[in-house]
Amino acid sequence: MIDLDEDAVRQVVGARIRGAREAAALTQTALAKRLGCAQGLVSSWESGDRLPAVPTLLALARALDVSPGDLLP
Repeated sequence: MIDLDEDAVRQVVGARIRGAREAAALTQTALAKRLGCAQGLVSSWESGDRLPAVPTLLALARALDVSPGDLLP
């Protein structure tokens, strides 16, 4: 198991969200529309400023057609 502090977890999760979004050929705006949230919130996840809540992480995984585990460290 990798020992990461909270900042590192936010950075890793954000990078994985960004990578999955880009692999799905979606813009932040398009992903936000799929989730019913603001584009700025997607940006804050991807930049590592915020972590999505568990229900949101599950919705992200569905919207990006990945496993929830693919978005976690």
